Amino acid sequence: MAEIGQDMLNVIKESITLEVNGRSFYEHAAEITNNDLGKKMFKKLAEDEISHIKKFGEMFTNALGSDEWKKYI
Repeated sequence: MAEIGQDMLNVIKESITLEVNGRSFYEHAAEITNNDLGKKMFKKLAEDEISHIKKFGEMFTNALGSDEWKKYI
């Protein structure tokens, strides 16, 4: 595997962190909203964040040639 530079490491960490925080935000919003349609929307957005995390994982694995990036998050 190619050496992971600091810039790539920062991109990996920031990308995954944003998605994880987004998921937490949407899950919380779903919990506190009283509107049924709003709850459904926020739950869907939280689920979308999971698929984004998986997609970023695939992108980083393909770009780096392995999933060694996972040890950095």
